[in-house]
Amino acid sequence: MTLSDKIMKIVSNEPGLTEVEIAEKVYRRRGRHVDRQCRQLLNEKQLERHGKGGPGRPFKYYPYGTGG
Repeated sequence: MTLSDKIMKIVSNEPGLTEVEIAEKVYRRRGRHVDRQCRQLLNEKQLERHGKGGPGRPFKYYPYGTGG
């Protein structure tokens, strides 16, 4: 299973997670990043994100087309 597959499975099961929360579920620890892969999935229209972004208000990710 690729990293993209893992991210999509996690977000499909738990929509509304942040990049940090997704990374913790993928790697089962803090300090790992999935931002590059999330951006690729956004470009491929597999994910969409909502929110303001930035410190204290991170983006939340949803499967594309679900409206989040």
